[in-house]
Amino acid sequence: MRISLDETQEESENGVRWNKFNTQAEFSTFSSSLMHVEGEQQPTRNEVSDRLFFILKGSGQMTIDETVFDVHEADCVYVEKGCEHSLSGNLSAFVVNSPAVDPQYEVQEPRTDEGIKKLTVLVEEE
Repeated sequence: MRISLDETQEESENGVRWNKFNTQAEFSTFSSSLMHVEGEQQPTRNEVSDRLFFILKGSGQMTIDETVFDVHEADCVYVEKGCEHSLSGNLSAFVVNSPAVDPQYEVQEPRTDEGIKKLTVLVEEE
């Protein structure tokens, strides 16, 4: 099965745009999307699906739980189910979720001022 970007519909929320190539309805074993981040993504956690982010272009930072690190073109990042994660910067990534994302298990948590201070301290210590 081939799915062209032209066949997808762009969605957006809070500075993040994405095109879903497939969903749980098409395949239960995985879902995939093209994601564009301009700024900061709201922290997200999925209780069921592992995620793989392949950075196609651009650069930024990724936070997984309380660990912050730089990401660049051609980096691949694995996020285990249950881990809070977010991206910031100006980048595009291909994202694969396994099993396919079920929206009922997708949790978005706004980052608190205390959380931002804690993340800043981690970055400054490196």
